[in-house]
Amino acid sequence: MKEQRPLRDHTNYGREVVDNLELKENEIFVDVGCGSGVHTIMGSQEKAKAIGIDFNEGNIKFAVKLAKLIELVFLDKEFAKNFLSLFKDRIEKKIEKCKDRSLSAELSEKKEEVFSKINKELSLEEKERVKGNLLDLIPYIFNLYRFYLSLKEKDPSLESKLKEVELPQNLDFLQGDASCLPLRSDSADKILCTDVLNWISKENQKQALKEILRIAKNGALIEAFPAPNLKKLAEERNIKLEEVKRGKVGLREDLGWRPIYRIIKPEKE
Repeated sequence: MKEQRPLRDHTNYGREVVDNLELKENEIFVDVGCGSGVHTIMGSQEKAKAIGIDFNEGNIKFAVKLAKLIELVFLDKEFAKNFLSLFKDRIEKKIEKCKDRSLSAELSEKKEEVFSKINKELSLEEKERVKGNLLDLIPYIFNLYRFYLSLKEKDPSLESKLKEVELPQNLDFLQGDASCLPLRSDSADKILCTDVLNWISKENQKQALKEILRIAKNGALIEAFPAPNLKKLAEERNIKLEEVKRGKVGLREDLGWRPIYRIIKPEKE
């Protein structure tokens, strides 16, 4: 059976979109339209219960593989060598093209720690820091699926290795429609939805935003863009959107800053 290619194997957004939500341990973090799962994985590293949801089966299957690849880097030294050899060239080219000198220096520093620490005996704290730095670099790899295929070429046994790797207990991926999210009402503490609604019909955009409002707890934070008519839909449901801040969202300066809203729901009678 031919492997299904994901529809989204890159992101325009880095760790900032996750940091904007200020995740806390055991909070329910929902990444609606998770694509390759990069931000869902980042959320799980913050110790939140991270759930990535996507309509496309290929996206979900690849998100699981990507999460397992990140874990395998710290479990299999031979795989780690293959991973780093392919990763190095790609990330260094991105750093060289970076016009922001402070960002370039930051990325270089993270790259150096990743390459110097992986394959060494690390404490749990060190491992989490290195893993975090690796995750910060991953969004700069534009075609993650092609990267994965290159890894398979280097290691024909990769698929069998991935089957033995377990996802972190606080990470899950679900196939589901944004206009009918497979989650209970008032269940999510933090919700992320980036570059999703612009790919679906206007009718489904409206329903998807209704669903995001439905699953949000009272007091939840929402970071959704583009999100046309979100305020209007909230008002229709007597829900208040309190803008708590504006957060940087993109890997490029032109992507700007976006509002993060706190959801204030009416008291239930």
